[in-house]
Amino acid sequence: MYSYGAFSVLIKDFPDLPKQKKYIEFSGRRFRCTSCGETITEDIPCQCPFTRVTWDMALWIIHLLKCHTSISAISAMLSVHWSTIQKIQKHIMDKALAAFETCLKKSNYRPRYLAVDEFAIHKGHRYATCVMDLETGFILWAGLGRSMSDFEHFFKSIGLSLLSRLKAVAMDMNASFNRLFQKYCPKVPIVYDRYHMKAQFGRDVMGAVRLEEAQKA
Repeated sequence: MYSYGAFSVLIKDFPDLPKQKKYIEFSGRRFRCTSCGETITEDIPCQCPFTRVTWDMALWIIHLLKCHTSISAISAMLSVHWSTIQKIQKHIMDKALAAFETCLKKSNYRPRYLAVDEFAIHKGHRYATCVMDLETGFILWAGLGRSMSDFEHFFKSIGLSLLSRLKAVAMDMNASFNRLFQKYCPKVPIVYDRYHMKAQFGRDVMGAVRLEEAQKA
């Protein structure tokens, strides 16, 4: 391995005053392996991975995110681009989710009552589906889309052994949800929420009655 180049990079640090910018310049070397030709760049110890900010700045951003400060407010306060804040947020969320998943596996977690629902994203033009444990409030799974093929990823990703103790599942009148549960968990009762049952009755029964009376009049 031999050194074949050097680099210099500016990394944003926590500012001394709000809405100011503070940078630290770091220099390092690049190495190349004589056997395989792979290039290795010297690490910067105080740099937060996948960003151009120091760990001091990243820890402040993490603290503000935990205090439910909005990304736009943090960006204005620390003069950091919103995409950098999102990368840091995703980093800590991935670590927390991995730790949570490991904890669930060790505890032999098996949910008993689940709820399935869809929600709109991007101002209603796109949808996503989530599955929640009704006893603990845990979000077990979330995925883009609300069609049958989209929701089938839930059963393929978590494994049916996790649903071995399932006693009931609550959902709305979306046909793809109940068909897939009848396919993968045929013995589990399905509970439809009252609001959607009333809405469906209003559309199919009351609407037809109103139309018939209007035609008579």
